[in-house]
Amino acid sequence: MERIVKISFVLTVLIKAVYCQGLAIDFNIQTATNSSLPAADAGVSADSTSTDRLQINCRLANINNVERFDNLRLGRITKNGVVQNLAKLQNAVAALPGYQTPILESGVMMVGIQVHGSFSPTNPTLGISLPISSLTCNDAATYNCTLEYGYVEGSNYKPAVAVEEKNLTVTVKPPGIEMTAFNQSSTNFAGQQITDSGTESSSPAKFYIGQVIKITCKASLGSYRNGEIKWRKSNIVAGSSLANHIPNSGDHIVGEVQAVDGCQYQKTDSILYNMTDQDATRASNNPLQFQCYVAVQTPFYETPEATRKNFFLRVFNENEDPTSGGLATAGSGDAGVIAGAVIGSLVGIVIIVLLVYFLWYRRRAAGDDYTTKEEQGASNPNLAPEPQYAQSTKKGHENRAMDERTDSSHRYANDSYDRKDRHDRSDRNGQRGVGRRNLALDDDDEDYHSRDGSPTMNHSTHMGIDPEHGGIGTGV
Repeated sequence: MERIVKISFVLTVLIKAVYCQGLAIDFNIQTATNSSLPAADAGVSADSTSTDRLQINCRLANINNVERFDNLRLGRITKNGVVQNLAKLQNAVAALPGYQTPILESGVMMVGIQVHGSFSPTNPTLGISLPISSLTCNDAATYNCTLEYGYVEGSNYKPAVAVEEKNLTVTVKPPGIEMTAFNQSSTNFAGQQITDSGTESSSPAKFYIGQVIKITCKASLGSYRNGEIKWRKSNIVAGSSLANHIPNSGDHIVGEVQAVDGCQYQKTDSILYNMTDQDATRASNNPLQFQCYVAVQTPFYETPEATRKNFFLRVFNENEDPTSGGLATAGSGDAGVIAGAVIGSLVGIVIIVLLVYFLWYRRRAAGDDYTTKEEQGASNPNLAPEPQYAQSTKKGHENRAMDERTDSSHRYANDSYDRKDRHDRSDRNGQRGVGRRNLALDDDDEDYHSRDGSPTMNHSTHMGIDPEHGGIGTGV
């Protein structure tokens, strides 16, 4: 048993010795002029603005007894342990893909990847290239090259396998910045994004003194977790360079660093700015300008000037009218919104006044506003005249006469006077003025009610008969 274990250990060592010799992997930088330079310390700095490419080449180094090769493969093992086959070149089966021609393995989805290599029965090469601008931290991996070949030893043909591995480090520079601006003083709603102006100096966003803007910068920090977002602002003196802008603590919103894909980072910061009187005095060729960029202290890095983000503004006094026809900070012209609001308010006031007048007129037409017949005439039958009463000259007696409305004159007349005269002429017992009936009081109940059944206490003159003196009491 012990002898078998020793034999297995010897075989494993021999196999590994064969696997680890004879191949080489190179990392080179191919420039735009097609010159090739070795990557320093097997590392590459990914830059989104670069036009160079990273080459990963597999070649034979010191295998001298190759009779012929069957397969040459290039792959990698990611930091998560995932094995990926990238390219191959084979010389075994003519009917299979990759026969004497380098090809990419199926399923490879790397951005901008290209395959290259050369066929030789005894000295093949195989490689891939990637744009430096598309590299991410996930491209940092262990790359491997595998060669299956045969060699002749004496009169015997023997198969063999050679393997080489090499680590690649990738440092990603901050790839880019996104800038957005919001009008905190918009008449539509606070915080409306500005989309139609501001990104070019020729079309600045328009603001009035006292209005507030919020500018947000979202930056990809790449591999630099310690990266920061910096701000600059244009000088009041035309032609001067931008100066560092350090906002007040209440006007600076600093975001947290967040991991992206596990190996890259991003950050979002914002500033608030209130337009000042001085901003309105700027010359037309010196608009208010804000700029944001990424800065890294160690190793030192700053976003190139060409890729920094800028926002331009033109500030006006309240009595000024922007030549473009209104503020464009909200993306749709706030001056028109203001004018519409004013006109709408005036129209609303007019509608309210007309509504009040209409309601008052309806109530008056319905009889809610009562006046005397003397004030309105007899044309309105729905009047409610003020009641008047007849007073007797004898204390303790009150003679009342109810009105009856006549059709001819539309007035209430008391016929008690005529009835009294007729009664006086027909009295043959000589009892004039004593115990005499008051016909006005004995008459039917309709003398006491109007046509609608309610008591008639109206504006017309009321008259009653004095039972003691036989006279007529005139209503006051």
